[in-house]
Amino acid sequence: MEKVTVVVPVYNAEKYLAECLESIQKQTYTSIEIILVDDGSKDSSPTLCDTLQKEDNRIKVIHKVNEGAGKSRNKGIEVATGDYILFVDSDDYIKPNLVEKCVNAIAGNDSAMVMFGVQHTDEVGKVIGEKIPYSDKYIFEGKEVQEEFLPEMIFSENKKVRNLETPASMANFYSLGIIRKIGWRFESEREYISEDFYSRLKLYRHINKLVVLNKALYCYRHGHESLSSSSRLMNYEMIRKYYNQCVSLCEKNNYNENVLRKVSEPYLSFTITCLKLKARQKKNIVAKKMELNEILKDTQLHEVLKQRNLDNENKAKRVLYRAILADNYFLARVLIYMQAYRSKRLDESRNFNIYRRIQLRQ
Repeated sequence: MEKVTVVVPVYNAEKYLAECLESIQKQTYTSIEIILVDDGSKDSSPTLCDTLQKEDNRIKVIHKVNEGAGKSRNKGIEVATGDYILFVDSDDYIKPNLVEKCVNAIAGNDSAMVMFGVQHTDEVGKVIGEKIPYSDKYIFEGKEVQEEFLPEMIFSENKKVRNLETPASMANFYSLGIIRKIGWRFESEREYISEDFYSRLKLYRHINKLVVLNKALYCYRHGHESLSSSSRLMNYEMIRKYYNQCVSLCEKNNYNENVLRKVSEPYLSFTITCLKLKARQKKNIVAKKMELNEILKDTQLHEVLKQRNLDNENKAKRVLYRAILADNYFLARVLIYMQAYRSKRLDESRNFNIYRRIQLRQ
């Protein structure tokens, strides 16, 4: 049997790690190795990793200084001995047949990747939603990967035909052969506002064939807020820089105009989130007005909006974008305050992680 490596970055995950690992150990496909990468945890996670290793000889443990999830996944790639690789966050868990379904999907057809859906749960495991990819076809190869799949992975415009927007690298199963061949690695979340998306954007240039499974096989747990993610989304300059990095990468990889156009979707999503987070700040109204206006008047934001067909936007975005383009910053701020209030109530009632929710664009 071909071996599958499962890499689990671990950081202060004592509350969830045992459940996460159990879901991997109980996979119906048994030829696996499990690499726990302790990223300088401050809780009992390091001890727990060592204890779990003694109980299962398929487990390897790496202890390292804190560098973030991206660098931890890279460490797992470096020591992996499998034919395929899967990444699972230590506060999440996976369905028992995830590995088997992916191996069956990829075996014999020379695919480099399998993409699958995500089930969303609350902190105690209650299902609160699913994001399942669907398409009029489920194998993309050759030029189809860059010309059809990649634009839809970034943003699906006609969701009646395809919805291939994938939330994160965890919703993918990779051939380690192609990763080793091209030397692909994750970027650091300390350098990119969405290192996950940017890293995958680099990868698709080298993918010649992939399979899509319309099954929710990965369980993403909500309810534990990410302060570091929120603070990064408060930094508009980092968001601005990130968009330019994505544009440069697309041009370097000779991606088509459709891909180049769609990288503005995460940029605008992050920008709106940044505006809402700033509107929620406990600052006086004058200080918040100045911060919001600095973003709303940004020339790059205006240039991106000018290139969009605003008739295709939903009503809330259409009104906001037109207010920005008309330099009606008073109306734009009012709309931002209204959206910030509504989304705050949604966050409180559903306990959704802000960063992930924007990534998923739900």
